[in-house]
Amino acid sequence: MGVWVDVKRNRRRSWDYDWTVEFDIQALFDPIDHKLLLRAVRKHCSIPSVLLYIERWLKAPMVLGEGPKVARNTPQ
Repeated sequence: MGVWVDVKRNRRRSWDYDWTVEFDIQALFDPIDHKLLLRAVRKHCSIPSVLLYIERWLKAPMVLGEGPKVARNTPQ
């Protein structure tokens, strides 16, 4: 149920706002300095919820298929 609530919420927000946040997964395992990345994001965005989601996404563990959650070994 939680996933559908998120989809519904995001669909509604896509109509409420004229901007979007996009994540490039092509370079998922390229190392990125999180502090530097967040500083750059804060320079261009001051919306607390967006900053919170980006910070949480950077810290979130990876899920390997249907297996366990694994702490990220790479900086991204």
